[in-house]
Parts: sequence; structure tokens; C-alpha cells
Amino acid sequence: MKKNKIYILVASAALLALAGCAKDPGPGNGGEITVEASIGATKVSTVGDDSAFEANDRIAVYAWTGGATAVPDSRVVDGVVNTLGSDGKWTPATKMIWGSMTTPHFFLGISPVPAAISDFTAASFTLDPSPAAYVTSDLLVATNFGTGNAGVMASGGAVPLVFDHVMAKLNVNLKFRSEWDTTPSVSSVTVTAKTAATVNYLTKTASADATAAAGEVPLNELSTPATGYGRSYSSLQVPQAVRAFTATIDGKKYEYASTDDIVLTGGRYTTVNFIVGRDKIELGTVSVSDWKEGTTHPDVDALPPVKKHNGYEYVDMGEVDINGVKKHLYWATCNVGADNPWDYGGYYAWGETTTKAEYSGDTYSLGDGHTTFSKYIVSDYTTLQAEDDAASVIWGGDWRIPTDNEWKALRNETYYAWKWTYDYLADGSNYAGMVVIRKKVSDSDPCAGNSIFLPAAGYRSKELNSAGRFGDYWSSSLAIDLLGCAWSEIFGDNGMNSLDRSSRLFGQSIRPVFCERYPLAAADVATIDIGRVLAADGNIYADAAQATAAGTEARAVIAYVGNVPNYFDKFLAIALEDAGFSDSTWDAAMGAIDFHAINHAITIGGTPYNTIAIGDTYYDIVASDVNASSATRMTGTVKGWRMPSVTDWRYIFDGLGRQKAGLKLTAKDYFSSISYSSNATPTDPLGVLDLMYYYKDGDAVGASSLRAAINAACGNTALLSERYWSSSEYSDDSGFVWTYYFNAGGFPSHMKSNYCYTRAVFAY
Repeated sequence: MKKNKIYILVASAALLALAGCAKDPGPGNGGEITVEASIGATKVSTVGDDSAFEANDRIAVYAWTGGATAVPDSRVVDGVVNTLGSDGKWTPATKMIWGSMTTPHFFLGISPVPAAISDFTAASFTLDPSPAAYVTSDLLVATNFGTGNAGVMASGGAVPLVFDHVMAKLNVNLKFRSEWDTTPSVSSVTVTAKTAATVNYLTKTASADATAAAGEVPLNELSTPATGYGRSYSSLQVPQAVRAFTATIDGKKYEYASTDDIVLTGGRYTTVNFIVGRDKIELGTVSVSDWKEGTTHPDVDALPPVKKHNGYEYVDMGEVDINGVKKHLYWATCNVGADNPWDYGGYYAWGETTTKAEYSGDTYSLGDGHTTFSKYIVSDYTTLQAEDDAASVIWGGDWRIPTDNEWKALRNETYYAWKWTYDYLADGSNYAGMVVIRKKVSDSDPCAGNSIFLPAAGYRSKELNSAGRFGDYWSSSLAIDLLGCAWSEIFGDNGMNSLDRSSRLFGQSIRPVFCERYPLAAADVATIDIGRVLAADGNIYADAAQATAAGTEARAVIAYVGNVPNYFDKFLAIALEDAGFSDSTWDAAMGAIDFHAINHAITIGGTPYNTIAIGDTYYDIVASDVNASSATRMTGTVKGWRMPSVTDWRYIFDGLGRQKAGLKLTAKDYFSSISYSSNATPTDPLGVLDLMYYYKDGDAVGASSLRAAINAACGNTALLSERYWSSSEYSDDSGFVWTYYFNAGGFPSHMKSNYCYTRAVFAY
């Protein structure tokens, strides 16, 4: 690359002499203007060979008075063309004269020379990326508005103009995997982009014309590829965000489309590196650098963007169904102990969190590995606990070793393709292993094309075995039929690829994973979602903060999941805050529930639930409760907001209270303060125990766990230690209803004219 040069704009020796003799010609009779022109970077001359100004280059110079923010119609110098001669001197087509020796002037230079400009702040420009028009598309602009935009005064020196690039530059490099027998033939590389631009010459910026359509813009092949790549291409581009690239290789079109933008910035070049296999093109890296030598910036706007959890990079490998539960699998890009995807990383015995020199029964911390074990013997655990999970201990956050079912999900041929390679980087470094690629199972799958690389790191016993030929990756699942083994994902260059048992003693690789279900459509709810929030948009989120970040509002906490005939089809949720501002009578509470429903609408499947459903005022389905009148019973599922019945409260505690407390109670733990007539025998036809609370060291565990779960979901105080209304009437006297009393526990009856607090529930 040639060095930049500085040239002085002069008219002729005679004119210079005239300008040198001028003392104070006065307004309207100024001396000659000379301009010192240079390029801040380099200009394009030929593809791949940038340089400074060259002989016969031309620039247009403008000068005016008045201010830096607008170019007046009447100008001191109006686009005078200056041409660079072979002697290194610029010659103006007509001489340029100061309008006044005492008035500030403002200068603008443009190269190549433009056609007539009517609006210097919004001029039209059309880029032609073809090799023949490459030079004319390199729009260079210089301004000199003086210090603080105060203008430039006439003096004996030249006016400096430093030209900057307005267009962006795009470089694309192609690297071919070892799947190709020979370097393939590439007939074209294009980017989907706009070529029409709007230019502001005063700010030296340009943007794509919002009204113009994007098309396939060809890139020009460079004669010498970038180091380490098989083909390299380059072109100027209008500054804009691009996403789609197409390469025609051996007659086949390879298309790469991103869900994120690659931003092409004026005055900078963006380099996009692709790795090409026989069936797929995938992104390597994206970098942005200044359009000058010596300055390099870190990767910017990489596709897919680099995502990290607790400091470690991961790839979203898409949603899968694991035992009826939908979740996204987020797989780490590296093994534990590795710095790069192709590095082997550390080796760990199953259930150990440190590496060691020898892997055998003599060194195994959880037993001898054959007949004696101190942990994971089915009667205690069948899945690694966090303290014995190397991914959890070493990486922290939500990282953990995948379960056997998660490995099975990654091996589902409907969603993933596994391809063995002997040279992952396609550069002769011979990193062997499996590339796992998310298939395009639908046009709307945002994870299609995402991939991870699992190096064939082998395994360790007393020494390293099968490295470069086999990969052995732990799951967190014990092989119940063989206590000395755990399930492993094993693959090799011989075509082997299966989930199989491995001795717990072996040192094997660990590829961490973490999973996230949220946001999740309400219709896909599962027991695992108890304690998560239901939002206004009808989705379930991890907590209220995540819902807010998604632009919606948390409405309720999922309290019970399951189908209950004549009650709800999928789940019951409890509102995050009380309905009304304080305790109130029962009639006022019913009105507060109605007001709450109107102001806390939840839209599921296109249906907004913002009113209390007809027939949802008095109801309960407590069988054998002789005190429950027939008037309080109903049939048919009621969806949406309602006043909770006694049975609603029971399900809430059965799901959210006990589940979050970690209690495993049976009918023997039965305790209820619901009043029955002396001849009544409570039964439980729906399988719902009357476990409103369970005393443990004097604490009503169910109630406190319910509060804790709601607080964890919404981050504020929820459910007072007070009495809450239900909709279940006390049939002996219609002036009474059942209530739940947090302070005392249980369900005492209460006069409707008395005062209680109100909390709505949402059934679906």
C-alpha cells in the first residue's frame, strides 16, 4: 500500500506571485485561495490496491461565507475543478479568490467531481460497485470550517482539506472445509444491499435511501486471497445494515441470512469471513477496522452474535421437546477447561470436579468404582447434584452437565445433523470431531444453521486414549442398571454415534449446557413452570423482571398445573397483588375482582380475558361437604379472572405452597380446619388433599412458601398475614362465606358484611 501524499493547489507561478504581493486588497478584491489537499486514509484506485491521490485525479472545491450549517446559493468558490498533474501540482480550472480578507470562509472539497448539487445536506448518490466504476464510487469529502466552526480567515498560507471516505467498504473471505477434494470454483459472491444513498456533504455522512429497494450487489474478486482463505472479495457499499449473502460455488447457491445486522459504516471496512462445506455456508467472524493502516477493532456485530452466560460463550441450538417439556438448549461453545471450540479441555471422572493424573478406582472420590460407592446409588440420587457437577462448580451460573435426555434431544435427526470432520478449521491443523448443526425445520426457526463443534478428545484412564478418533462426553445421568457407570455421548471416526454407558472412573470431556423455557406460550405450560409469572401477552416468563424486559407486564404466578374437570383445563394462577387497596366487605371485594380483571387483561390465543365470566360468582366443587349448598356448585370450565373458591385455595397450596417448600406429604399428614357438620366425612374425589398448611417447627410451611414463591416472582411483598375472601358460600347462612386466614391457618367462615382482603386468581 502506497503512502499518503500532500499536494498544494496553485493556479500558476504568476498568480502565486500576485497573491504573495497582495497586502490588503479589501472586500471583493481578495487574494488567491490555495488549498492543501490530503486523504485521511487511502483512496481506491484499483481493486485490492488502495493509494493516495494520483495524476489526473480531480476534486471540486467550494467556499462560502455565512456559516457552517448551510451552503448558500451564492458562493465564493462554486465547485471549481482542480486536476492533479504528473508534476504533483493541482491546477484549478478557474482561479479561486477570497471574497474578503476579513470575513470567515467555509470550505468543502468533493472527489470525484459531482454533478450540480441542489441540496448539500441531502444530495442523491448512486453507487456503482462494478470494477469499471470502482474509483468513481469512492466518494471522498473534505470540510474545513475553522476552529469551533468559526470559519477560516484569509492568510498567506494554504487552506488544508483532509478528505475522508463517505462510503463503507466490505470484504468477504471464503475458507473451504476439508470436505472439498479440491478448491471449488466460485462464480459470484453478492450481498443484498441498497446502492442508492442520501449524502450530507457538510457532515461527511451518507445513508441508504429509505425509499430504494435492495438487490444483490456483486463483490469483486481480489487477485490475492487473504492469508488463510481460498477466495477473497471486496466492494464499496452505501453505509447501511446488511444481513444476506449469496455465493455461487460449483454451480450451487449457498445463502447465508442472519437475524442480526452487520452494520457497514462510512470510512470503515467490514470483513466477513465464511466457512464453506459441501452442504452449508456458516459464519466465521466479522471485524470492523478504520480505513487506514495500523488500527484494528475487536469483532463487531458478529453473526450469530457472541452470547455469554456467566462469562462463557454459548449457542442457542433451538427448541426441543424433552419428555413433553419444551425448552431451548443453550450449548457452550467450548469444553470445560478449553479456551477454543477445538481444544480438548479437561478430563473429569463422573461426579468429580477436578482433573487428576490418574483415573482409577484408587483415585475415585466417590468409591472404588466397582462395588462400593459413597454417593449416587439410586436410593439417594440418580442425577449429579450441583456440588458434584464440574460444569456447575467451575463455570457457575446455570451451567451444568447435560442429562442423558438432553443429549438424546441433540441427537434427534429431525432437528440436528452430525457431521464428522478431520480438519475443523480447514487449515491443516487437523482438529477432528463432530460438527452438530441445527437443521432448518421451519422457515420461522431462528436457530437454523447454528452449530457447535465437539472435538474428539478421547478419554483418560492411566493415560490418554483415542484422542483424535473418538469423543467421550459425560451426561449427568447415572446408569441405574449399572451403578459403576453413567451415560455418555460417544462418537468416533468409525461412524459410531450413540448414547452409551461409561465407567464412572474414566476421565471424560464435559460440554456444559443450560436450558431456558421462557418466554413460553401459556398453552404449553408444564409442572416445571409453577412459580413463574403469567404476563399480559399470554406468555409465561421466568419472573416479572423478564416480562418487563420483553415489553409486557407480569399479571400472576402459576400456582397449579393440571387438568381439573369443570374447573380449569391447564393451570391456575394467583395475582401478584391484592385487588383493591385495603380490606373490604365481600360485596365490595367482588367489585374489586371485576375492576382488577378489567385493568389486568391477559390475552391468550388472541382472546383477551378482562372480565369475570358469567356464573363465576358463587361456586365450589368440594364433594361431601354437606355445608356446601347446590347453589355454590357449577359445571363447565371458567377461564379468566375470578374470586378464588375454597377449592382454588386448595389447589394453590397443593401446587405452589407445598411444591416450593419441597415437602412430600401424604394423606397421613392431613390437617384441615374447614368446618363440617358432625355427621360429615370429608373425602377427596379429585385427589386434592386438604393440605392448607403443614406445621413444621411452629411454622405454617405451605403459607410461608406461597408468599416466598410470589415474592420471588414479582420482587415485592405479596399476601398479607391476614384473612382473604373466597367465593364459596356457607350454605347454612348465605350471609357467610369461607375465607382463608393466613395468621391462623385454615378456612374459617366469615360474615359477608365483615372485612377481608381480596386476591384474584386466573384459571385457564
